[in-house]
Amino acid sequence: MDFDMNRLLRVFIAFTLAGGMAPTMASAETPRPASGSPTSGEVAPIEVDLTVVHAKQAEGGVSPDLQALGKQLTKAFPTYKSFARLSGKIDRLSSGASAEVTLPNKTTLVYRHLGWKDDFATLELEVGGMKSTVNVKDGRLFFQAGRAYDGGMIVLAFKVSKGR
Repeated sequence: MDFDMNRLLRVFIAFTLAGGMAPTMASAETPRPASGSPTSGEVAPIEVDLTVVHAKQAEGGVSPDLQALGKQLTKAFPTYKSFARLSGKIDRLSSGASAEVTLPNKTTLVYRHLGWKDDFATLELEVGGMKSTVNVKDGRLFFQAGRAYDGGMIVLAFKVSKGR
């Protein structure tokens, strides 16, 4: 099997309980813009800063180019001792727009901005046939993890903020 569903569920629950994101069920209702957001029917864009990380249980520490995420990675994934940055990209997405990236294990990740509600952006993620929706507080970070890769796993670090 390409990923450990129990590990994925534990990671998802851990970040849900840690704050900064809340799981939601997909719905046809479009989130309304928060107060201070555009009122002409437009929804504020988001900026998605995606970092693809290779986590391994073998000793190795946090690579220097991941120092900004190091504390969160080691706390969220305590059984992993090595974290290396594989790639990264920043996308600015208007409501309804999506972006995609091919991951190192050759699966495609697609993420779509579904709108804002209060200070939370709704982001839909689809990878390897699995689809989920996440509400993430403006300026916060969340992880999606569990896909096996080269003796470890791929961790996707998403930092989401209002597009400027």
